[in-house]
Amino acid sequence: MALFLHNPAVIQTGTYMLRAFLVTTPFVGAVLVYTTVFQSTGKASGAFIMSIARQGVVFYVMVVLGAQLFGYHGVIWAQPVADVLTCGLGWLLTKLLLNRKSSAN
Repeated sequence: MALFLHNPAVIQTGTYMLRAFLVTTPFVGAVLVYTTVFQSTGKASGAFIMSIARQGVVFYVMVVLGAQLFGYHGVIWAQPVADVLTCGLGWLLTKLLLNRKSSAN
């Protein structure tokens, strides 16, 4: 942040935001893998759910709840929380998908 800006307050705020987003980076990767798995296996509904969950439905709900419960910090942490919840959703959908395939055999 300090490479591009010189205002200490902006640098501090930007650093806080970057740390919040980077904490859940592994979950974002898993969400992308889950989405790709659904696309590759022809499960369009699973891919669609994953696509709208992270940046749509789950994120929106987290922004609203976060703002009401925690104010500014809730808004900042809305995306990381949405990433973790969407990853959990992907895990659940994958488990359901695999259980369906194994019961069909």
